[in-house]
Formats: sequence, structure tokens, C-alpha cells
Amino acid sequence: MKNLISLTVLVLLFSVAATAQIDVETTAAVAQSGAPTVFSVNIPQVTLKNTEKAWLHYIGKGSKGKCSSDNGQFLQLGAVNKNIYHEPFEVRSTLVEAVNGVRLSAWFTKNGEHLVAKKGNGEEHFAEKKYLHDFAVMQYRSAVEDELDDEKDKLADLEKSMKAIIKEGVKSGKTITENTRSGQRTSDAMTTSENDIVKQTDKIEGQNDMIDATASDPNASRGANKTMDEMKDDKKDLQKLNESQGQDLDDLNADTQAAQRNVMTLQQRQEYTQTQIDAQRVVVRQVEAKLAAIK
Repeated sequence: MKNLISLTVLVLLFSVAATAQIDVETTAAVAQSGAPTVFSVNIPQVTLKNTEKAWLHYIGKGSKGKCSSDNGQFLQLGAVNKNIYHEPFEVRSTLVEAVNGVRLSAWFTKNGEHLVAKKGNGEEHFAEKKYLHDFAVMQYRSAVEDELDDEKDKLADLEKSMKAIIKEGVKSGKTITENTRSGQRTSDAMTTSENDIVKQTDKIEGQNDMIDATASDPNASRGANKTMDEMKDDKKDLQKLNESQGQDLDDLNADTQAAQRNVMTLQQRQEYTQTQIDAQRVVVRQVEAKLAAIK
């Protein structure tokens, strides 16, 4: 059990990846219109579908033109960002699935001419890198926020399970207490019925003497025998009551033993669940730290 708990803790603690560094790379690619500077960034923990939708919204915000796609390449006309260029420009981009995320590549043109190549200084590199970097950080942060929500949900589920275990344990403990009290009352009642059976047996023996004494008197003999039959019926009733009480006591004892076994099982489950909760709280803190470190 302890080995299983330790393994569970290790799995949870190593399940959280460290904060990924968001770096925008620049590469020069040969093209008919010159040698554009292509800006690329890997965005961790995101899906291609969601990132594509968010990217098209991002580059289309405030734009003066439409967005089109051709063979996996997107072209946004009339994009607006004063830090990149003082007039509307074009954003050309591709998005492909990468290891644990999506790789976004983009380059910027004005009337088909590459902006970076046209301006020829380092300032534009910063603006365009920041353009991609801000988007990548926004998407990565959203993904980690979703991860944090998932981990918090897992923690809430574990805490809910713990409450259910504790509640069930209280119920089993109450059953043991009530059964112990009921068992004592039933045991006392059995002692009383056993004593009554002994007393009734003595009465029956005494009635036998009465029957012998009235044997010569038909009327008295009938009365004595009738009384004997009633005494025997009373004794049978007492014996049935005693047997029923014994069965009730056996049932109570069996129920108590089952409750005691359940308490032991619940204690083990509580220990295991508490270990999971402690580990999951660490995971939540790790993801919170991971989210805070995104920049």
C-alpha cells in the first residue's frame, strides 16, 4: 500500500512540465520577391485547430482586408499594427503541428515587398517578433489556464471523494455504536427469556404433581390438564422468543463485523486519498507557478 502511494505521488509530481520559453526565431528564405525574414515561434500545449482560429482572429483584428488561404498558407490583407508599419500591410503565415504544440511562421509584406528587407534595420525585427511573441504568450497562457482548471477540478474531485469517505466512515461508526447498544439490550432480553423458560419448566413440573393429585376427580383432572397445555404453549412461545432474540443478536454481530471491516477499508482509502490530495495540491501550485512564469 505504501509503495503504491509513493508511486502515485511521483507520477503526479512529475506530470507537470516546466514553463516553456517563448522565443521567436528569424530565418531568411529564398523567394521570388527577395529574401524575406520569416519569424517563427513554437507555442506549447495548444492544438492546431484552436490556434489557427485564434491566429486568424488576431491578424484580422482591425484589418482593412480579407483573409484567404492557399495550400496551407494564410494571407491577411490590410493588417493593421502601427508598430510594424504605419500603413496597412499583408501578413503571410503557416501553422503546423509540432511536438507538444504548434509552430507558427509568418512574414510581412507591403504590396508584395518584404517589410523587413525594405526597411533594413533592427527596429522592425523587434516589432514583428513582439507581434508573434504576444500572440504565442496569449495562447500558451490560455492553454496553461485550462491546464490549471483541469488540475483544480481533479483536486476538487479528490476532496469530494474524501468527504464521501469520511461520511461513510461516520455512518459505519454509528452503525457499530448502535449495534453494540442493541446487542446489549438483546442479550439482556435473552437472559430474561432464558430465566422465564427455566421458571416455566419448574411450573410445568409442579403441574405434573397437580395432575397426579387430581387423577381421581374427572373435572379437576380436566382443569389440571388444560392448565398444563397452556403452560406448555407458554413455554414454546418463550423458546421461540429466545430463538428469535438469538437470531437478532447473530444478525447484529454480523452487521457490526461488516461495519468494522468497512471502517478498516475506509481508513486505508482515506490515507491513500489524502496522499493523492496532498500530491494534487502540489501539482496545482506547480501549474500556478508555471502560469505565473509565462512571459
